[in-house]
Amino acid sequence: MYSIKNNGKRRVGFIIDLLDALKLHVDYDYSIYLSPWSNYGSKADNELGWDGMIAELLLGNAQMAASDLTINSPRSEVVSFSIPFMTADLGLMYQKPVANFDTLTFLDPFSTQVWLSILGCLVLTTVCMIIFGAYSSTGDALQSVSACVCFGVACMLGQGPESYPCNAASKIAAVSWWFLSLMVLMLYTACLTSTLTLENSGQRFSSIEDVLTAPEYKYAISKFDPTVYSFSHSMHTPFQKIWENVASRNDGRLFDEDGIQKVRENNDFVFIAEMSYLEYAATFAPCNLRVVQSTSSPKAGAGYGLAFPKNSPLVQNFSLAILEMLQNGQLASIHTKWFATGSQCSASKQLTDVVDTIDFEEIRGILFTFLLGIGISFTLFFFNLFKSRLNFLTRNKDATHSEDTHNNNLQDRQDHRKNNGLIERF
Repeated sequence: MYSIKNNGKRRVGFIIDLLDALKLHVDYDYSIYLSPWSNYGSKADNELGWDGMIAELLLGNAQMAASDLTINSPRSEVVSFSIPFMTADLGLMYQKPVANFDTLTFLDPFSTQVWLSILGCLVLTTVCMIIFGAYSSTGDALQSVSACVCFGVACMLGQGPESYPCNAASKIAAVSWWFLSLMVLMLYTACLTSTLTLENSGQRFSSIEDVLTAPEYKYAISKFDPTVYSFSHSMHTPFQKIWENVASRNDGRLFDEDGIQKVRENNDFVFIAEMSYLEYAATFAPCNLRVVQSTSSPKAGAGYGLAFPKNSPLVQNFSLAILEMLQNGQLASIHTKWFATGSQCSASKQLTDVVDTIDFEEIRGILFTFLLGIGISFTLFFFNLFKSRLNFLTRNKDATHSEDTHNNNLQDRQDHRKNNGLIERF
């Protein structure tokens, strides 16, 4: 979130855009150097009592510290801050829950009792149609078991059957089944869609305090001073319990990069830090992170501000400029540029990911069922083909036998005539 110009190389970021925008409101120029302490500034055991960028201000090496520097009470005692240009709410990060799909996931929308009830209704409708059709005087086409079953299944799947009932009793039964099939089909479609849609489900946490009621999750807090100070000096009972837990473990406090990486690698881990770090990290793929802003919880500080030496005359000028940028939308535009526009996990891209991630594992049960039906149809086809061939061979054998019998009869008659002719000569 910062930029430096060093050895001809320029790094861009939120802070540089902020400093450039401030030049439109305050007549100043600047040059940037990195703090040799390589940290923001916390209390230390040295002559100054501080290190990091705070120490650089106390030593007079800099007139302003420009960074995502949290405004808190210990720092405000030794340096002066502008009004915040960004809030510093605490938040938590964890992996988005992932549903485990198995072969029979497509059956999940309904319970076993419901499926058995639907099957029972189909059998009852089929029996009714057979009985009504058999005793019908109108020559009802739905009299065989196969025709009635096909009629019921076609209606249940929302397809038009080949034959329709003719008598009144069958029509009433058919209308009852159509009504049941329509309701079942709509409910099934809605429930299955809800099951497969994961983006709107799985909101396990709504605040930092929720980690205390989730024993299946492990958690850690940021190792940076503002977050540690918020928990170690908190009078908020849940924060005190969280601090007791993380302070008793070696892995209870982590650097932000390590904590975020651990969240990506473990689906049962929660990392608590300042919201800006978590929000920015969640803009990078893979888009499997969920960030929760805990607005009702204690904060890490008053926000991020520019730091100046104590009682510096620059404080008022820059504070007024930041206030004007807050009002005219300049700060919002800079924030959108770095946290939304360039995000690899924007809302539109997440929607595309949701549409494209219905893979084979989600629908394999339906595909296997379809292939089973195709296999049965082929089995029936070959059975009928074999049966037709067998009947053809049987008919040919009977025809050959009849022809031989006919020829033998002709031969006998000819022989009989010849014998009669010889007798007449004599």
